[in-house]
Amino acid sequence: MPETTWNTEAARVNAVRRRLAPERVSLVLIALASIAYCAWILSLPLFPTQDGPMHLYYARILQALLFHRNPGLFPQYYVIKSLAPPYALYYYLLLGLGHFVPLIAADKLIVCLYIVLFLFGFRFLARSLGPSGDAVSLLAIPYAFNWPLGMGFVNFCLSLALSCWALGLWCRVAQQPASPRNRRRLIGFAILAWVVMFTHPVPLLFALGFCLIELCARLLRTRNLGDPRFRRDALAFLLAATTLLYVKAFTTSHVAQQVDPTHPTYLGAVRAAIKSIATFSTVDIFAPHYTVLMLFRRASIYLIFLLALGLAAVHAWRSLRDRGWHLADTWFVLALALWVTVPILPPDMNSSHLFSSRLMIFAVIAALAAASGASIPRLGFERTLLACALQALVLLPVTLILAQQNIAPVAHRLDLLDTLPPLPQGIYLALVNDPYARSVPGLTYDPYWWAQVRPILRSDSILFNTPWLDLPIIPVGAQPVLPTGRMAASDLETAMLLRKTLAQSAQARFILFPPLTGAIIDHAALPLQAGLDPTLQEDPVPTHHWVCAPYAFTTVCSDGVKLDGKAYNREQ
Repeated sequence: MPETTWNTEAARVNAVRRRLAPERVSLVLIALASIAYCAWILSLPLFPTQDGPMHLYYARILQALLFHRNPGLFPQYYVIKSLAPPYALYYYLLLGLGHFVPLIAADKLIVCLYIVLFLFGFRFLARSLGPSGDAVSLLAIPYAFNWPLGMGFVNFCLSLALSCWALGLWCRVAQQPASPRNRRRLIGFAILAWVVMFTHPVPLLFALGFCLIELCARLLRTRNLGDPRFRRDALAFLLAATTLLYVKAFTTSHVAQQVDPTHPTYLGAVRAAIKSIATFSTVDIFAPHYTVLMLFRRASIYLIFLLALGLAAVHAWRSLRDRGWHLADTWFVLALALWVTVPILPPDMNSSHLFSSRLMIFAVIAALAAASGASIPRLGFERTLLACALQALVLLPVTLILAQQNIAPVAHRLDLLDTLPPLPQGIYLALVNDPYARSVPGLTYDPYWWAQVRPILRSDSILFNTPWLDLPIIPVGAQPVLPTGRMAASDLETAMLLRKTLAQSAQARFILFPPLTGAIIDHAALPLQAGLDPTLQEDPVPTHHWVCAPYAFTTVCSDGVKLDGKAYNREQ
């Protein structure tokens, strides 16, 4: 072989190797992070979240009503409102896996599915944007454990992960307009938009919002509506945007109405939102003010966000200086807009609490996406990849250590409720001893919020103060015998507020107490009390004879049924 040919071939091989090296590094590290996260999650008896127990309860009701699987009392109290609301995919995943494993195990598997889809989905998006995609994709690893996941917004998290894949397809089309693969990419984008619609509509709005901004920016640059590629992409966008018509059918009449009783005014709610967003409390699953390790993680993920914004800002300035515009610059504009506007958006929308708070994760994703398209000439590509890899190798074990220290003990404590002997099947009330919102050390959410539902779920009993049944996005509705409609939705929204309502309203007591079989009272924030609970002392039904016993961090009360004193011991 001639020497010149040999040198040309060697140069080509070396170029391929250089190109594949960062791809291998990011692929291996993200796979390692996915395996580590999922192995830890599966090692727990359950994955503790705030709203998770209630979603599992609704999944069990759907299982009973749809498949007639031990329906018991459920048909008397619940009805299926819609087979395909915007939350449908999450519930059907639970039901599908529930045929093979218990619902608690199915929930852990779905959390693992989210972790894998999110980490690899963001990698797919980042690699579609520019030269730093492989490196920046490693910066997303610590964000997989985030506040929406801890809150139990698992459907939101799944939708967010799927949106990353959809946006990755769209960005590849925008970056490579002449590629023969674009038709298949746009079809895949439209299909994913419909899948996201049946998972959670908010990430769908985020994805479609970016696509609309990108189309407008492209039109401003070219000023050519007749371009067949632009018309093709616009048609794909419109096809995907038809999903919003379906979502509209599940919105309430007062979308921006404030429904949080702890923040009755818009300004009060905004002040609270600004405080939580400014401290990244609506991004991180761990609270930063308990240990040095927590503070290190919070400072690290905040610094990653600010550095990504800074890199994207430099790239956007260079683009403007050179009279150009790149896809990464569009991501930067979106990240900046979200960072500025999220704190002043209505905190509650479509009768959903904490609506604006969960949007901050979009600002993080947009900033990282913008940084993926930026180059760092002074640091160099190899050093950038090395720095991002070291960050991943440091923050991954830090996150797992914090999870083991703060989430695992809660999981094992909650598991005590699943060892409680079966309750007499009937109608139960869930109450909380502390009428005010509480904080759990080390966490930015309250995993005990609906913990009382777990023993009710195990006994296939009825939760009388079932929340959210008035929301169109929930597939389960109330039969007339439930108090929904006879009481304010806010009174049934949380077990904490219900205690206060029962103490103040004789009408509420006359609605709730007559059909009760029992009550489960959560004492996670306060010590267990001796004697009959004050709320049950106000029971207006003279034929009720309450027998109560402590178990773990709860008091379990039953009407006239003597409880096993051995089984209901105090938590040691």
